Amino acid sequence: MINFFQFLTQAATKVDRCAVVASLLATDPRKSDALGKELTQELCAIFRREKEEGVQPVGKEDVAEVLRRRFVTPKFLEDRKAFRPHVVAAVKNISELDEQTRKDKKASEDRFARNFPFHPDLTDVFYTKWTNLKGFQRTRGILRTFALALRDAEKWDECPLVAANVFLGEPGKGAISEAARELTTVAATEEYEGKKQEWTGILEGELVKARDIQAETGALGFREIEPAVFATFLHSQLIGQRALTRELYLLLGERSLDSGPWPCDFSGAQNVRIILAKEPPPPSPPPPPPSGVLVAEAEFQPNQIQDLAEQVADIKKAAVGLELKFRLRIELGGVQSPSDEPVMQINQMLEEISDKLKLK
Repeated sequence: MINFFQFLTQAATKVDRCAVVASLLATDPRKSDALGKELTQELCAIFRREKEEGVQPVGKEDVAEVLRRRFVTPKFLEDRKAFRPHVVAAVKNISELDEQTRKDKKASEDRFARNFPFHPDLTDVFYTKWTNLKGFQRTRGILRTFALALRDAEKWDECPLVAANVFLGEPGKGAISEAARELTTVAATEEYEGKKQEWTGILEGELVKARDIQAETGALGFREIEPAVFATFLHSQLIGQRALTRELYLLLGERSLDSGPWPCDFSGAQNVRIILAKEPPPPSPPPPPPSGVLVAEAEFQPNQIQDLAEQVADIKKAAVGLELKFRLRIELGGVQSPSDEPVMQINQMLEEISDKLKLK
């Protein structure tokens, strides 16, 4: 095969009005072994010898256009000036979070307009990070991923911008979306220091925590935490990579008090305003006690809990004829969030006391 292409390219250069077009229509990740890579390099060397300019079929700047032509109707593309109000609104909100965007709004608006309705930072993470995974095909992998995501999200997601939100599962259902499962399966094939990560279980567990936080925090009226979890997962590939704070700012944000609803339809996009939460909201206070009920509260050290346990019997005797209740709140943290291992160990011990006691 190598000799064939060598003779073919040499012959083509000697014939007027003759061209050889070599196109790799698809790649099979299973063939990207040592032999497959060696053959690819030899073929590239043959074409380079003839001094012709190499052409890359799909570059970073082409991804959004490929996605638009595949998933958007021609009528939508006829008047691209109609994108502008939504582009201006998106960049305005992001500039309130990100200084770099604020310094050059015009360039950011042009970038969003070229990619609309696909968030440019979302397509970038697939092109710059995910295409380095052995099991993820460059063009076909991106097309398949967005096809699965948009097919499911179309039923419930009304956001004008295609961002991390389209990879979430349907509201009210605990399972991750088919597109997310496809990505976790690809990511799970990668090895780091001889180990593989079970990304499906990891992502499912983190999304459960996100939903619990959303349910417990009254200030969060929508699915603000779940997209942050998924965006972090996207930026964490290859294994060893991590999501920078700015990368999450560009994809995520919190609505201001004067903001319109989000998610929203196209007409409401200009009314959405996003702010950066300076600090996490305080935990919800416990419900006020009913009339006639007295409450004692204090922050205990572990040794004081043991002292209380020794007094419980006497307290119960003193409260005979009255309703006595104990409400327990356990907090675990520090400068950094605790890792999964101690949390799992503590939860196992707490579960022996009550299945309602669980750190999350």
